[in-house]
Amino acid sequence: MFYALTFIALVFAAFALIQSIKAEKRAHQNRLDAIRKQIEANEKKKFRKQLESRQKKRKPD
Repeated sequence: MFYALTFIALVFAAFALIQSIKAEKRAHQNRLDAIRKQIEANEKKKFRKQLESRQKKRKPD
């Protein structure tokens, strides 16, 4: 009986560990996605600034 309870406890502990690892992976992926979105937003801002500066240079012509 003791071995059965120990086995069940180990199964639950393994399940909890797997769930924890999955949650950490999800959180890490969410952080990477947020960083990627921030980089894209910064690139868009940079591109807009470049376009605006090019347009300003063309106006005097």
